[in-house]
Amino acid sequence: SLSKSALLSFRRLPPWQQGLPRFFAGAATNAFGSLPFKVEWEGPWALTGNPLPDGFVLKKHRFVAELQGPVGHIRFGRPVCVLQLEVSQPIERHCGVDGTTSATQSYRTLPTPLLVQGKLHGATVFSEAVAAWELGTFVNALAFTALTSAHLIDSLTFLGADCLLVAALQVSYGSEEALEKAEAHFVEDFASSKHQSQSQSGGGKDSTAKSAQQPTAKPKPKATSAKPVETSE
Repeated sequence: SLSKSALLSFRRLPPWQQGLPRFFAGAATNAFGSLPFKVEWEGPWALTGNPLPDGFVLKKHRFVAELQGPVGHIRFGRPVCVLQLEVSQPIERHCGVDGTTSATQSYRTLPTPLLVQGKLHGATVFSEAVAAWELGTFVNALAFTALTSAHLIDSLTFLGADCLLVAALQVSYGSEEALEKAEAHFVEDFASSKHQSQSQSGGGKDSTAKSAQQPTAKPKPKATSAKPVETSE
């Protein structure tokens, strides 16, 4: 099993930190709050202060990652199971470079749902849609569908994610042997479900073909009364 767990957060970054590096797995000087493998932030990500009031997950003005565009990705250096993904997407928030109006500035004025996709080797493993009214504060984006956190993935994709805030994420991982077994199990399940789906879709045709090939039984002749046989005495 994937027995090891780690948390990536921005809490231990120094207050003078400028920008979010493309490769960021947490504060290197602190084991807690870091992942022990490469994490790539692909897209217009930035480091900003939390604009929301103090909450259970995070206090105001603490560092969070902000996606200043509609699409972004987080790519992990090894397959993981994402146990927790604390995000928020305040409605009517404006985000951009230094908060100034520019061609790169994003606006989120429409209450559209956030779509989070987990992928493994480029194939979509799960898709999670989070309603806009759920994102007024930080919530675990992977807690709305059962067993989402049990899937093995190597990247997260965010769609419709203008001004998305990421406070922290927690993953589980294991040895190479455990990962190979988990990946093999995923491939077997995927192949099995695909075969079952094809069988179900073709079941009607097969049964129709079999019934067409079955020979039609010939009608039995009607019974007639037999005449008595005359015998000579």
